[in-house]
Amino acid sequence: MASVPSRGPTEPTCFPHHKVVYLKTHKTGSTTVGSIFNRYAFTRNLTVLVPLLGHFVNCRTLFNTKQITEGGGNHSKKENWSFKTGYDMLTNHARLDKKEMDKAFHNARYVTILREPAAQWQSAFNYFEVWKSMPQSEAPMDLFLSQPKKYFAHVMSKSQYFKVSMHNEQLYDFGLEHNDTDDEEKVMNKIRELESVVDLVMITEYFDESLLLLRKLLCWRMEDVVYLKHGVRSADYRNKNNDSLADKIREWNKADLMLYNHFNETFWRKVLEYGPSFSQDLANLKNMLSDTFDTCLNKTRVLKTDRRAETFAKNKNSVIDDQ
Repeated sequence: MASVPSRGPTEPTCFPHHKVVYLKTHKTGSTTVGSIFNRYAFTRNLTVLVPLLGHFVNCRTLFNTKQITEGGGNHSKKENWSFKTGYDMLTNHARLDKKEMDKAFHNARYVTILREPAAQWQSAFNYFEVWKSMPQSEAPMDLFLSQPKKYFAHVMSKSQYFKVSMHNEQLYDFGLEHNDTDDEEKVMNKIRELESVVDLVMITEYFDESLLLLRKLLCWRMEDVVYLKHGVRSADYRNKNNDSLADKIREWNKADLMLYNHFNETFWRKVLEYGPSFSQDLANLKNMLSDTFDTCLNKTRVLKTDRRAETFAKNKNSVIDDQ
């Protein structure tokens, strides 16, 4: 039985919430957040819906429980799962369909994360190596943004890995089709839907602050949200800061910008609602993160298991206490 986190004298008692639908977005720091959920689930023997192969539950179509019952979307055998039982967590990529998700995840908190669109789009362009589907150019990102509609159609016609990432990808992850992201009314309807569906929208640029809000929402211990970064881009897969380029990206992804600006505002309202202990709790979390990094990782040795990302090697005999 999980322990109840200690509370201040004026705070009501709460109990840890174990059921979470994590709407994982692309190139937003979402893998690091996913690792927090996966670790929590593993140490408490919770059930997590996972894809049969790879890390996508749904990446082209909306989430549908038929993929579970037909045995195509998870490791669980059909006869060992029922809608009555459900799963505790979703931590892999899946396009939002709350009605379908609620069938498989009962009484779950919905959580996601957003990133400033210019930074997110550049990260996706580089990480998914979209230049491979572009005409040869010394500056493929500049070429794409010179005529984004033309080159988006060009990339979409190719057998490019996750080519859908090149236009308002964050809204696409939430179930809005690309053609609809150019319709401001449909974008606003989706934003209103997300506001009613999602219990917490984290912000990549305020990652640690987001984790405090997550901890409060789920009534977890501070130790439960400690992390080591995953999937940090290597220097060869980064672009130098360029304000003109960033402005073009935001214009091309203006629906994602509307989404981000809206939830950036709601984020800070939640910070104010957190209470007067926020600053001290944030300092405590940062100290725990620093100690964890120093204890667990060898900062002089970078692993190159993926040319696109940098990962520090673990120190020998280092163990993170998740209990």
